[in-house]
Amino acid sequence: MSFILADGRLITMNDRREILESGSVCVQHDRIAAVGTRQQLQQRYPEAEAVDCTGRIVMPGMVNTHTHLFQTLLKGLGDDMVLKKWFTCMTGPSAVHLTARDAHAAALHGCTESIRSGVTTVVDFMYVHPQPGMIKSVVEAFDATGMRGFVCRGFISTGVQYDIPAALIERPPAALADAKEQIRRYNKPGGRVQVGLAPNMIWASSMRRGTA
Repeated sequence: MSFILADGRLITMNDRREILESGSVCVQHDRIAAVGTRQQLQQRYPEAEAVDCTGRIVMPGMVNTHTHLFQTLLKGLGDDMVLKKWFTCMTGPSAVHLTARDAHAAALHGCTESIRSGVTTVVDFMYVHPQPGMIKSVVEAFDATGMRGFVCRGFISTGVQYDIPAALIERPPAALADAKEQIRRYNKPGGRVQVGLAPNMIWASSMRRGTA
């Protein structure tokens, strides 16, 4: 499949950071093949479908390096709270009841919302695991929407004294073993979706250097 994004205001990422007031981009399969005028690209790629982008901006996809897609289900709740209160009063108690199906629905919504906003790469930090299957649910949402990025396996290992729900606390050896298994299962060379490991809030982690 080939198409030409034609006659848009093209924001480049070249060394001069040029902005082309009326530029066109030819895409073949999942790669940018060429940049030029509509006429140049149509002559070079006659089979490509032209998409008129007059009056629109054509730019590289944005990258969101920190998000929690499961929290898509909690939008608007606790907006007036500081971080710790927000987690202990709203997010933590809600996350106790999160299911793998909920996590999948939230990730589908969050990925779709991101794509519609120009974000093509997301680093998702999934740190609540009240039941198995959370990483799988998010990875499948990435696959279904075409999102690119990392699904990072985090975990909570302490914090009851700070009002973190006990149901969210995991033993580090078990959590790390699961993270290793998810990385083995999903990470392929050149893969669009990768699984990683991510740290947690300092009051929710008992990890110390050398304990992993």
